[in-house]
Amino acid sequence: MKKQLRPELNWNQWIINTRPDDPIEGDDFLDYKISIQVSAGAKEDKSFTRKVSQNNKQLYETEKYPLLISNMGGKENKEDLKNLVFHQCNKDGFSHLLIITCFDDELRNFIGENIASFLSQNNFGNRQTKGFGSFYLTKPPSDSIEYRFWRTFPEKEQYYFRIDVSQLSYSESCYQTFEYIDCLYRALKSGINHCGKDGKSVFYFKSLLYQFAINKGWTWDKKAIKSAFFNNEPFGNSSYLVRDILGLSTQSDWKSQRFSLSKTNSLPENNRLMRITSPIQFKPIRKGAFFFIYIQSKPISNEIWNQAFEIKTNKREYESLTLFTPPITQKFTIREYLRFALMDFWEMNNVESYAEYPDKNHRDVIKYKTILSHIIEEIRKNY
Repeated sequence: MKKQLRPELNWNQWIINTRPDDPIEGDDFLDYKISIQVSAGAKEDKSFTRKVSQNNKQLYETEKYPLLISNMGGKENKEDLKNLVFHQCNKDGFSHLLIITCFDDELRNFIGENIASFLSQNNFGNRQTKGFGSFYLTKPPSDSIEYRFWRTFPEKEQYYFRIDVSQLSYSESCYQTFEYIDCLYRALKSGINHCGKDGKSVFYFKSLLYQFAINKGWTWDKKAIKSAFFNNEPFGNSSYLVRDILGLSTQSDWKSQRFSLSKTNSLPENNRLMRITSPIQFKPIRKGAFFFIYIQSKPISNEIWNQAFEIKTNKREYESLTLFTPPITQKFTIREYLRFALMDFWEMNNVESYAEYPDKNHRDVIKYKTILSHIIEEIRKNY
């Protein structure tokens, strides 16, 4: 927590070490504890679990939920499932209690003054950058703390959009909120290619990161991979793994080509990059009839620049190839990218003309167009 607070304070006066006889980095802690408990009377909504048969195996699965990928394919052990739990506010207007245990008056007061700002900038648990584990104060101890909370979303540095959920049940409003976040995140990173049961594309929305890369004179990594694996063509020195800047994943499936890709970093095994957290974080906050979804940017890890990755497929006929992430001399900030993707690009474009779809009346086409158009319109209006 102290990294998000004032670094000029003398933290040593509040530090304890749980193993003073064997000091190692990471053993120092601030002398306080925080726990979050479900409030009395807060109604619980939990995703259901069911048993299914798949490839002659008995598996457990939960209902499909946007952005929650850890349960995909089911689990042999029920305990391995990640169950979603939401709690509705009780009659007093809150769903959880935040309990701070601290015996140092000065430290306790300082935490109380800054806890709202800390919560506003951080989510907790699994898939936290996608909006899960979002807590916020509904009843701050004083107006000044509430002011500090909203002050962490300066108008010219943060983007947000609203969803009217007044006509939805609590569980429906949560599902719709994460469905909107899912659509926007895919539009920002990988793009959207929604296919029908016949495998043909119903709605195609090219990644906005692709447009950003083209503006910088870079070849889109997917195009480079296709050139190497399918067309046996050179892909040029300006081909970079751009998408991994927004979160490194070492495995991906290309359903249209019916094969999967694996990426292995070239660093020695003990230093090898396996995963980089997305520098884009979504913070959903319920206020009255609306969910406000804030889009927060965090610094891109310097580890990711100019890294070589060996790319292989599960098809034996294809050889591997090596691609690099952009060099650090050409690095960009997430604020720069979000400004382009959420504001500048839409000066001359709109979702209707940018997306590709064979049947404009298809219900999924209408859904995606409605969601993306609403998000872009809201962001531009609220900026």
